Amino acid sequence: MKLTVGSGIDHYIKALDRLTVMAEPEIKQAVYVGGGIVADAVRASIKDLPARKGSFKAPPVSGVTNSQRQGLLDGLGISRMKNDGGFINVHIGFDGYNSTVSDNWPKGVPNALVARSVESGTSWLKKHPFVAPAVRSVKTAAEMAMAAKFDEVIKQDFGG
Repeated sequence: MKLTVGSGIDHYIKALDRLTVMAEPEIKQAVYVGGGIVADAVRASIKDLPARKGSFKAPPVSGVTNSQRQGLLDGLGISRMKNDGGFINVHIGFDGYNSTVSDNWPKGVPNALVARSVESGTSWLKKHPFVAPAVRSVKTAAEMAMAAKFDEVIKQDFGG
């Protein structure tokens, strides 16, 4: 038995070969779009954090100070793209220090520490999750935006 395939299959195979070679940059563009959506949701969630109530002398306290909120907003960022065994990843997190200076933190309290403390709570700070709910709330929108961006880039590259 002999199977004959039209000449269109050759064009399709060549296009798939080109896609395999050049897919990583297109995937990175799409992942960055999704990361931006998630970062914007986390930024909005930071702005909605309650203001600090109570004093450190009467734990547990709730909320963040104005300098902690500003530090979280200033320190929020998206990491560089990383290829982890074929998976293109970005991390959204906190960098730097806020302006709350103490004996333990003469440069200011690390923003990552503040975020972790607010998200999970401590013995003296009530937890107020703000990252996980923000990520959950935009997960589908971020996935759809990444798919749309990838489709757009692929159509540009392949004239589709």
